[in-house]
Amino acid sequence: MNKRNNIVTNLHRLLVVVLCFTAFTCTAQEAVRVTYLFYHKADTTMKGYNLNADMTMDFDGKNALFYSDATYQRDSLELIAFDKHGNTVNDKAYGEIYDLSGKGFRDWICFIDHQTNAVRIHYNHGFVNIEGNATLPPPKWELTNETQEISGYLCKKAYTRYLGRTWTAWYAEDLPFCAGPWLLRGLPGLIVSAEDTNKYFVFELRWMERCVSGRYDVFSTILAGIKKRKQNRRGNYFASFPLEKADQMATRTHVSSQYHDQLIGMQLLSGAGYMIRNDGSRQDASLDRPDYLSIIPPNYWKK
Repeated sequence: MNKRNNIVTNLHRLLVVVLCFTAFTCTAQEAVRVTYLFYHKADTTMKGYNLNADMTMDFDGKNALFYSDATYQRDSLELIAFDKHGNTVNDKAYGEIYDLSGKGFRDWICFIDHQTNAVRIHYNHGFVNIEGNATLPPPKWELTNETQEISGYLCKKAYTRYLGRTWTAWYAEDLPFCAGPWLLRGLPGLIVSAEDTNKYFVFELRWMERCVSGRYDVFSTILAGIKKRKQNRRGNYFASFPLEKADQMATRTHVSSQYHDQLIGMQLLSGAGYMIRNDGSRQDASLDRPDYLSIIPPNYWKK
C-alpha cells in the first residue's frame, strides 16, 4: 500500500513539473502564477505576525509581478465602480469594494523586467501613492548542497545579502522558473521559501497554477486609471521618483502620520488624536509607528 501511495505521489509531482515546465517553454502568452503565504511583522515590538495568504507572483519568463490578489480584485473593481471624476456609477461594484475593505496587502506592488532588470515598485499607504523606478540586478546567491523537502519538492538552500537584509532561500530545481517572491530571483529554480535573518519577513509557497497570461500589463493599466481618476482630487498624492527616494518616502508615511497628511495637503493634527476608554480616560490614538519595519531597511540607503 505504501509503495502504491509513493508511486501515485511521484506521478502527481511529475505531472505538476511537466505542466509548469510547459507553461515556461510555451508561447509568451502563457505564464505561471504562484501564491505565497507572507508572514511579516509590522514593527520591531510585534510578537506575532501579520499574515497575507494571497501574495501572488506572475511570471512569463520575461516579466514578473508580485502583488496581493485581494488588492488586484479591489483595484479592478474601482475602475468599474467610479467614473473618471470619482463619481459612483456601479453600485454593485462599489458594494464589492466595501466587502474587500481591509483585505489584501497594499504597501507595495513589484514589477520586474527579467531581461533588463528594470524594477518598478508602486507604494501605497493611506492616500499616498508613490512609484519608484530603478535598475536592480538579481541577488548574488551563495549556493549550498543542503537539501530539504518543502511542499513535496526537493529543495536546495541558498544565501544572499540583498537590499540591506540577509536572506535564506530554498529553491526547487524541478520547477524551472528563476523567479520568486518580492524582488528575490535568479536561482536555478523557483524559490519555494525565503526569510530574512531576523525572520521579520517570511515567504512560503502556498500553491502554483498555470495561467494564460500574467497580470503585468493589466495591473499597469489599472494603476494608471486610478492615478488619472485621483491625481487631481484634493487629499490624494501621486508621484514618481527614483527607487531610493520613493522607498524612503513610503517608509516615512508609515512612521509619521503627520508626514502622510502633509503630502496630501491636509493638516489633520495627526498624533494629537485620542480615544475614550471605558473608564472615561483618554488613550492616545496616534497613527505614528516609529518602529515600523520596511522590507528594505532605511539604513541601506544611507550608506
